[in-house]
Amino acid sequence: MAKKNRVDLNAVIQSNLPDNTTDFITPALDREVEIDEIDSCFNLEDDTAFDVNYTPTTVADWDVTPTEVAGSLDELAGRVKTIENSLPIVKIFEFFFNTSSPTSNEVPSYGTVDIFGTERQDGSITSVEYETSTDKINWTNRGNLAGLDAFMIGATSTTFLWIRAVNPVVTGLGEKGFIVQYN
Repeated sequence: MAKKNRVDLNAVIQSNLPDNTTDFITPALDREVEIDEIDSCFNLEDDTAFDVNYTPTTVADWDVTPTEVAGSLDELAGRVKTIENSLPIVKIFEFFFNTSSPTSNEVPSYGTVDIFGTERQDGSITSVEYETSTDKINWTNRGNLAGLDAFMIGATSTTFLWIRAVNPVVTGLGEKGFIVQYN
């Protein structure tokens, strides 16, 4: 049997399955129609996106004009991957400390990090330094944000570090917080 479009499938049905007033419909003719339907219809268990035809509405939207859904999905996945790889993902380190303590919370970092901008903080924080550690026991002072950035850019892709803010110069008392953006 064969895959048929709707027009051809309808013609086979009309030809092979007329009103059965003369016992014209035989099991063989019925099977032919049924098998053509099976061959022509998408089956959720057996078929894939390669089996589904697709005609783009706007051909100019495609690098290669797809003829089936699989090709369309492949091109779209490639475009999404390109976008994902081209846009920076902005993340933040959030630091909190109490003015009665010389250190902030410790935040984890993994791999190379490019810090940009400045610390986003309220006016009560005049300056702060940063320290890094691989074991949370031995800490190395990296100086201000520029010093931390220079160190972080040189980190390897398998470097796991802890970062904390130290020696804050603040006005007022109580909890203070700020963020550092990176990607």
